[in-house]
Amino acid sequence: MIGATSQASNSAKTFTDPANSQGAVLIHLGNGNFVAYDSACTHEGVTVNYDPATQKLVCPRHGAIFDPANGAVVLSGPAPSPLAKVTINVKSDGTITVG
Repeated sequence: MIGATSQASNSAKTFTDPANSQGAVLIHLGNGNFVAYDSACTHEGVTVNYDPATQKLVCPRHGAIFDPANGAVVLSGPAPSPLAKVTINVKSDGTITVG
């Protein structure tokens, strides 16, 4: 289990992706959906942070901005590609797992 549907809307929670033992982030979007991505910026591997004010993932080193609501595409900055998606399952009991 990496999270639960009780996670506040417009918030993020970090976890370790069991598929690769790397850092990842689970985001409860403002529209109610959950998404998860690798948390390493595709530019230099620095951990990105979720900014609830902008609802974007931001790399603190060079300012790359990713849009989690749209496949973590790069909106600005030096990142060459979107963040890798982590497949998740939102279960009927309210738990969220990697799958």
